[in-house]
Amino acid sequence: MTKRGRGRPRAYTPQQLEKGIQDYFDSITTTYPLFDSVMIGKDEEGKAIYDKVPRLNNKGEQLYGTTYHEHPSFTGLAIYLNINKDTLTEYGNQADYSVPIKRAKQIIENYLESHLYGNNVTGIIFNLKNNYGWKDRQEVDATVTIKQGLEDYFGDSE
Repeated sequence: MTKRGRGRPRAYTPQQLEKGIQDYFDSITTTYPLFDSVMIGKDEEGKAIYDKVPRLNNKGEQLYGTTYHEHPSFTGLAIYLNINKDTLTEYGNQADYSVPIKRAKQIIENYLESHLYGNNVTGIIFNLKNNYGWKDRQEVDATVTIKQGLEDYFGDSE
């Protein structure tokens, strides 16, 4: 615990918090290398023989997939760290704690964004609007058309 000079000491140092955040995400995910099956030939009976080859991105790097066994959330993170959600939010307002908190929020927001493609997205949209600053934008056309000439309205000035 670190002492701040007044009030209750913090439960985590910045380094401990960063490790705790990483541990949270590690506890709810499985990351695995991606492979493709490539036909390398045929056997004596004419059946295709396949081999697994690493799936690469355009830079030639191995790609990895991540499976979430639980939906990541800021509240879930606070529960995992055994601190109040408001305390975790307050940590994010402190300069020495803000980077790991922002990174955690980005990972959660990325997860939510990636799940917007589907049929049941109302709850995800609600979460993004209320916790990540997303907004609905409406455009209003305020064009006014005057159908009467000014002479008809004010009378003939001559």
